[in-house]
Amino acid sequence: MYACCRVSHTLFTFSARACKVPRATVGRARNEFPAGIKRVLANRVGTRCSNSDCQRTTSGPNSDPEKAVNIGVAAHITAAAAGGPRYDAGLSPEERRSAENGIWLCQTCAKLIDNDPERYHSELLWEWKRGAEERALATSRHTVLVKTLVN
Repeated sequence: MYACCRVSHTLFTFSARACKVPRATVGRARNEFPAGIKRVLANRVGTRCSNSDCQRTTSGPNSDPEKAVNIGVAAHITAAAAGGPRYDAGLSPEERRSAENGIWLCQTCAKLIDNDPERYHSELLWEWKRGAEERALATSRHTVLVKTLVN
C-alpha cells in the first residue's frame, strides 16, 4: 500500500496506481501536520470544509456511540514537500507544517485543489481559510447571542 503524496489524509491509503510514493518515505520527505494542528484547523472552521462553495460538514456520528466519523482533511496551502502543488521553497519545515500553512477541507475539495493548483492557487486558499474562520466566528457569536436572549 501507498499513502497519498499530496494531502495529509488521515483516513485513506491508496493503491500503487493512485500514488507512487511508498508510505515509508512520506513522513520523512514531507512536512506533515502534527495531530494537534489538524484538530486546530478543523475546530477553527467548525469542522466544515473551508471551500466557500462547499462548506460540507466533515464530522458526524458513527454507528458506535463511542466514535465519530471524520471526512475532513488538513491540507497544505503550500506543499509539504518539493514537487508538490504550490510548493514554496522559501518556507522552513516548521512553517510548512504550521497551522498558518494549513486549511481544513472535505476530501473531495482536498483532491480538487491538488489536481488543479493553477486554478486553486495559494492566494485563493488563504481567502477560503479566512472566510471559513470568519463564518465559524459569526456562527459562534450568533449562538451565544441567541442563548443570551433566550435565557
